[in-house]
Amino acid sequence: MKTQRVKFFTQNFTAWTSLFLAVFFFICFILPFFKSISPLFLKAESSFNTRNLFGTIAFTFKTSLLSTTLALLLGIISALLAARGNLFFKNFLLCFSCVPLCVPALIMAIGYISIFGVNGTASRFIRVLTGSTKPVTFLYSFWGIVTVQGFYNFPLVMSGVCDALKNLNRTHEEAASLLGASKCRIFFSVTLFKIIPAVISSLIPVFLYCFFSFIIVLMFSPPGSTTLEVSVYTLTRARLDFRGAALLCLIETLCAGIILFLYSLAEKKALKAKDIFFLKTETQKTIPSRIEKFFASVFFVIIVIFFLLPLFSIIFDSFFIPGKNSLSLKFWKELFLMKGFFKSLFSMFAAGVFTAVFSTAAAFFYSAFISRIKKEKTILKIIPLLPMTVSSVVLGTGFHLVFKNPRNFILVAAQCAMFWPFAFRLIYPAVKKIPLSVTESALLLSNSETGVFFTITIPYCKRQILSSLALCFAMSAGDTTLPLILGIKDFTPLALFTYRLSSSYRFSHAGCAGIILAAICVSAFFISMKFKDPHIKGKIQ
Repeated sequence: MKTQRVKFFTQNFTAWTSLFLAVFFFICFILPFFKSISPLFLKAESSFNTRNLFGTIAFTFKTSLLSTTLALLLGIISALLAARGNLFFKNFLLCFSCVPLCVPALIMAIGYISIFGVNGTASRFIRVLTGSTKPVTFLYSFWGIVTVQGFYNFPLVMSGVCDALKNLNRTHEEAASLLGASKCRIFFSVTLFKIIPAVISSLIPVFLYCFFSFIIVLMFSPPGSTTLEVSVYTLTRARLDFRGAALLCLIETLCAGIILFLYSLAEKKALKAKDIFFLKTETQKTIPSRIEKFFASVFFVIIVIFFLLPLFSIIFDSFFIPGKNSLSLKFWKELFLMKGFFKSLFSMFAAGVFTAVFSTAAAFFYSAFISRIKKEKTILKIIPLLPMTVSSVVLGTGFHLVFKNPRNFILVAAQCAMFWPFAFRLIYPAVKKIPLSVTESALLLSNSETGVFFTITIPYCKRQILSSLALCFAMSAGDTTLPLILGIKDFTPLALFTYRLSSSYRFSHAGCAGIILAAICVSAFFISMKFKDPHIKGKIQ
């Protein structure tokens, strides 16, 4: 009997894949999610009243909507400038489109503190210019959060809209121009209508990123104002109010589910619109007017101040000693001599490698599993989207309730639950592209489905597998939220180590650690893009 069972699972790929996926989904997602909302069904008092609830929801949506609006305006303008091939900073703009994907939000937050913080460069300049002794606290306010999130996420909108503009059929614009319409009128009456699906498809992920924003809000939120994400963390870790936190977890997840549903509708509409409008034709490049050059220069200065300076200031501050006004390697030496630095570096690599392997394995097995089903059911395609409706704080809270004293492998499980959908969107298009005739021929020549799996499926998708491994590693390395929520004893990845340095106002040391963290994440991200097959149109955002 035992021999028959072993033979069954070695020859039947579908059976053991189904078992692996069922266990993976239950442990990494279903169990912690339902555990996070389970206190709602217990008889316990909550310190979180209705007035605080509506205020928190309103503040969350207000910051998310305004941050997304700012990202929309910046993204569309930069996309229009980048799509004009004769503007000098076209490639300069496009090269930063990967920043929100590979540079952790913590690094951007540290950069903004360096420039716009109480003792930041811009704040000191304003005090000298105005002669005031009062500290500039713009960054630690509602508009500070909106500014940081808007400028941090606008490259996502720019990238999507720029691709749409490059592939538009310019026939209607040229006809409107011949009829005497101005460029502004052509854009609002013709071009904007064509790129709306691409704009919406870019906006929904940006809104979700702002809606689930944790580190930026935690560092810059004004007293008395907070978001759902930060409130869940505060109620669970500071007040031990699990019932109130469970209510916020449920509300936040339902809101994100509705948003994600709108995102799926927008994607379908965008695909249909491509058949109508996205027919690329060769057009002559127009020479920008003086007014266009002026506005482009003003916009470029704004991007430099609010996007590039915070990033480059981290590098400068890591070598600059304020009191002596000189450059030195002092902070780097002190960082390397800190107790726990190299241990945090090793913890980051260990967690990143295991997260990348298990996330990629789950995505690959699931892709192979649903590709063998003749009629793909909608529910099977919805499953990879479910983790996108649950924030890191909610999932981390659930794991913390299931495991009272989380260990290292709990962080890996939580990160796998969050990141495997990104791996799935890289791998599934490649698996789906395998010709059916190749698979059927291999099945005739093989003794089992497993043989086909190792001889056909894996070799055919090896580029996407390597790309997924690098991407998931980069996301794991840059994750600050889950390590902070879980609070694993004697386990501090580099991202959490950097956050603790900035929390203790050691911004120069945090900048040094942040540079190392950003370099690792950016390198892993570009490795991911190098292995990604350009003929496979899988999205990673």
